[in-house]
Amino acid sequence: MKKEPNIIIAGGKTGGHLFPGIAVAQSLGRILERTGHNVNILFVGTNAPFETQTLEKYGYPHKAIFSKPIKGGNPLYKAFSISIILISLIQSMIIMK
Repeated sequence: MKKEPNIIIAGGKTGGHLFPGIAVAQSLGRILERTGHNVNILFVGTNAPFETQTLEKYGYPHKAIFSKPIKGGNPLYKAFSISIILISLIQSMIIMK
């Protein structure tokens, strides 16, 4: 018996990032359904209301990671941003486990 593939689609927060991911997920689902296979699709992004509500509407599971853009020239803010990236990396590794 073949194991169902697990696919993570990352990106969201805005429609320009989220809807292409939904289109890919729908296409993969249709292709694999025709061949008699199932696929587990998980979206990983933020907890932005637009993102969570849209994915719920389309019926896709969603896990959130903490993310923040790296901005400005302030060395303290950049150090803070690097710590956020490390937290996000750990969260991502836990999700992929």
